[in-house]
Amino acid sequence: MASSRYGDPGVPIGTSFRTRQEVYDAGVHLHTQAGIAGTQPAAQSIVISGGYSDDLDLGDEIFYTGYGGRDPNSGRQIADQELKSWNWALVQNRDLNIPVRVVRGANPGNPYAPASGYRYDGLYDVIGFSPAEGRDGFRIFHYHLIRSPSQIAPAWDEVPTPIRSPGRTSRLVSTIDRDPALAEAVKELHGYRCQISGTRIDTPSGPYAEAAHVKPLGHPHDGPDALNNLLCLCPNDHIRLDRGVLVITEELEVASVASNEVLGSLITDEDHWIDPALLGYHRFIWTDLLRR
Repeated sequence: MASSRYGDPGVPIGTSFRTRQEVYDAGVHLHTQAGIAGTQPAAQSIVISGGYSDDLDLGDEIFYTGYGGRDPNSGRQIADQELKSWNWALVQNRDLNIPVRVVRGANPGNPYAPASGYRYDGLYDVIGFSPAEGRDGFRIFHYHLIRSPSQIAPAWDEVPTPIRSPGRTSRLVSTIDRDPALAEAVKELHGYRCQISGTRIDTPSGPYAEAAHVKPLGHPHDGPDALNNLLCLCPNDHIRLDRGVLVITEELEVASVASNEVLGSLITDEDHWIDPALLGYHRFIWTDLLRR
C-alpha cells in the first residue's frame, strides 16, 4: 500500500516488480510515470531506466539527469530543464542529507538493471548537483548519487564485465581517479592559505586546506585532475565555489553569482597557472546556463 515515508520503504532490497503500478502499490516510488517522486522536504525516490541520454549508471555510483524537457517519443532533450518541483526537491536531498530510494527499470544497455520489470535497489545519498549542457544542447540538471553504506549486498554483484570509463578505476563500482599528490602540491604552493579569503587554518596536527576542482570531475563535466584545474581553498569557499555561489572572472576577480558584485581578487602564485578555459566553464554553468 502506498505511503509517503522517506528512507527505507519496508521492502527488501532486491525486490522485483513487474510494473510501475506494482512499485507504486508497494510504496517504493509514488508516481507511475515521473522518474522523481516526492517534493517536501525532499525527493523520496527516483527511477532510472535509460530514459535520459545523459544518465550514467555505474552501480554503486549514479549520475542522474533531472526531470523535464524530453520528447517522450524520440527520447531527445528538446527544452531546458527548470530548477523547480522534483528537480529542486532532489537538491534538497543533498542539502538536508536525506537519502533517496533508487528503483532500476529494465534497460538492455545497463548491466546493473534487471532483465525485465523493475527492482528496488536501496538507498542512495545525493552528494553532488550542478547544471550542465546535455548532449542535445539543452540545460539539464545533474545529480551525483552514491549508494548509502551499511546495506545488504546489491543485486548486481555477479555482473560479469564491469563498465569501463576513461579516467576511472573499474571494479563493480567505478570511482573517479584523483591524484593526492596534486592536491597536496596546490596546498603547498599556497602555504595552505585560501586563494579566495586568504584564510589559513592551523590545527594541532598541522595546517588544513582543501584542493578544489574548478571544472568538476566526473560525468558530464569531465574536468581534468590537473594542477591547472585546482585551487587551494578553505572549506567554506570550497563549498561556495562547488555550489555556484562564487565564480572567478576573466580578470581573476572573485564575484558573487547572486549579485554580480566583485568581492575581491583571487590570490595567485607565479608557479601555479590556472587554465582560463576551465574558469570560463565554471562561470558558464553557474551563470549563463543556469539563468537562461
